[in-house]
Amino acid sequence: MSYKLKRNFGALLVAALMMVGCGGGGSDSDAPNEQPLTVSIDGPVSVSEDDGFTLQANINKSDTDVSFQWLDSENSIVSDKAILKVESLDVVEDTAFKYRLYVYYEGKEFKAEHTINVKHRINVWKQPLDAAKTVLLLQNVLLDEAQTISNHLLAKLERKNIDLDKVCENGGLYTLSYLDNDDSSTISVGDVLQESFQDCSDYYRNTLSGLRVVTILEADLQNGIIEFNVNNSDIEILESVYSYNELMTFKGSYSTHFSYSPSVRTIAIAADEKLQGISLKPFSYEEAFYYVNIKELNIEKVIDFNTATYTIDINGTVNDTNLNGEYSFSQEDAWYGYFMEYPHKGSIKISSAKESVQLASNFVSDSEKLNVSYSEEQRQIYWSSYLVSAMSSFNIFNNIKTFRADNFEHVLDTGSVNNNSVQLDGPVTLIFSRPVAADTSASAYFQTPLGYKYINIPARVEVNGALINIYPEQPLKADTNYELHVSGITSITGQEYSWIDLDIKTTDSIIPNLTSSSYFYQDNHYPTLSVVGSTFNEGQAQSYKWIDLYNAGIEFDDENAVSTSFSLPEGVESDITIEVVMTNDLGDVAKERIILQYLPYSGTYLFIDGIEGDYVSQGEKVVETLTTGDFSVSRDSNDQSHLQFSFYNDESYWNINLKAPRDSSLSVGEYLNATRYPFQDDSAAGLELSGMHRGCNTLYGHFEIFELEESSNDEIQKLAVNLTQICGSGESPELKAYIRFNSAVPLNQ
Repeated sequence: MSYKLKRNFGALLVAALMMVGCGGGGSDSDAPNEQPLTVSIDGPVSVSEDDGFTLQANINKSDTDVSFQWLDSENSIVSDKAILKVESLDVVEDTAFKYRLYVYYEGKEFKAEHTINVKHRINVWKQPLDAAKTVLLLQNVLLDEAQTISNHLLAKLERKNIDLDKVCENGGLYTLSYLDNDDSSTISVGDVLQESFQDCSDYYRNTLSGLRVVTILEADLQNGIIEFNVNNSDIEILESVYSYNELMTFKGSYSTHFSYSPSVRTIAIAADEKLQGISLKPFSYEEAFYYVNIKELNIEKVIDFNTATYTIDINGTVNDTNLNGEYSFSQEDAWYGYFMEYPHKGSIKISSAKESVQLASNFVSDSEKLNVSYSEEQRQIYWSSYLVSAMSSFNIFNNIKTFRADNFEHVLDTGSVNNNSVQLDGPVTLIFSRPVAADTSASAYFQTPLGYKYINIPARVEVNGALINIYPEQPLKADTNYELHVSGITSITGQEYSWIDLDIKTTDSIIPNLTSSSYFYQDNHYPTLSVVGSTFNEGQAQSYKWIDLYNAGIEFDDENAVSTSFSLPEGVESDITIEVVMTNDLGDVAKERIILQYLPYSGTYLFIDGIEGDYVSQGEKVVETLTTGDFSVSRDSNDQSHLQFSFYNDESYWNINLKAPRDSSLSVGEYLNATRYPFQDDSAAGLELSGMHRGCNTLYGHFEIFELEESSNDEIQKLAVNLTQICGSGESPELKAYIRFNSAVPLNQ
């Protein structure tokens, strides 16, 4: 505001004129008894900066006989009328203005003063982008912080070890620890999740020091509800670096209500005067902070796995030191979008006393941008500058993309597939950015190597909205790496995700070790089963259950024992499958199966009892019969000390060479201290079991021939041999094999 009038010396001029015009008229007793002039000012004592006001000179004389001068706080003359009108004042904070009124009457000066308090009223039109920045950062940084904590708690519920020590990008230290107040091994009221920053730079490019303390206020795990308080009071910002991604940290505390189920997660944040936001001033390359003093703030995010969507509502009132005032914001339409995409619906209104700014999302066109509308103006800003990934996904590390109605992406939820977490009977849960068609033709299988082969375990795919749950058709092995292959996933709008490959690892909570005294059974001869060698990495053994998986009529001696034998009804000559189910006191379940093959007492077969660590067998149990391939036994009529036994089919082959020492005739009996054929010493027996392109460079072992019959022309008619081979050094495991050729000699001989 500028004023043209300047104060003059009118009072002196008026006095001089009165002296010149003064006659020698009558005495004082002839003058009327006149009241002295009184001066006061009428007007408000407080106004808003954008509101005009009026100050009125109040005198007890006719204003035609007097003159006026109004001076402002800077001693500038602002009016020479009895009424002073001020349209508005522009202030950056509440300011007291003093106005002085000078009244001149009959050569005398009279004075009055009036103080008016002008209240700063923020005008969001003046700084619409700054107002938008504050609201978006409050929303997204708080959501990211609360979501990260919620993910830690979900991992804790799955009994994962969430304690963590790591080196930050700048060389500082970060520690995550869970303090269990009652040693319950799960989440309960009073537990504390603690994050320690020691000169640690976070992904917002702030360098922090201090503790973030998360206290559990309620833990209704049966109904999927956890409430916690987050206290950042102890955290100090040591340094903050300008980034294209806008930044904010917090001092003080806020509460979060977290509810979870297989289909929906809800995060509700509530904050009041106990929380303050701290951020770099917009477009400032120096450490110039501004503060957002929160009066009230509520944020609610709902993640719906049935529809692959999220919604966010926010409302609150803050005092923003960057804008020098208070304003409020409220959601007009909830932010709405699909997983890993910018919101394509929703708007929010930011309001000061009279003006307002509207933030609104876009549909396909410009969906990566946000519209900022104020007065008759409109601008656009990029969502990506404000950590929008915290809105659209489960953590800030997910990639985000623009909205299209035909988007269809695989989203990997960190809470679903994690190292050392997949249960042996599943499921593995995959999340997609659109609901999956209920009639999708998806197929899946688990694969793990075994020697030169791969074991493929088929899997069942179940569709639940945007989730698919994948269950192996038989239990996976504990503490084992698998590749999961999924194909043919189709969305409800017809888009196809052709192929997914994932590396997973099964849980090591319980590692079953199911052994059998043999991996076959014969009439009235049954092996003993045991899981004595199993490992319980968590908890204590609670129960065992032996199950006849395909109802072959198996009768267990003790179906709840750690070891058991069994029997079968007469006439059962098929392979049988037995499953053992083990549980610990923490509720973990592990399963393992064994297939026992029926072998008649009299017959032809090769059984290689593969053991882990053996090179030749690669740990694989091999049972071959006349139904799986061809057998041959040969013996040189000129060398009765040696014979060769072979098996062959289109997929595998095995050779066994047996040699008596000193070229003596090979016959029924036990041969000790055998070494590799044909390189054995003349005084030693020779032995070689090889196959599948695998054999031993050096070996030693022994074998025993129980039956050996030949025809008149030296053709072998019957043969029964048990052998043991150790490949390499004495530290290698013993590989056992059993040969029966037209023999009725029992395998347990």
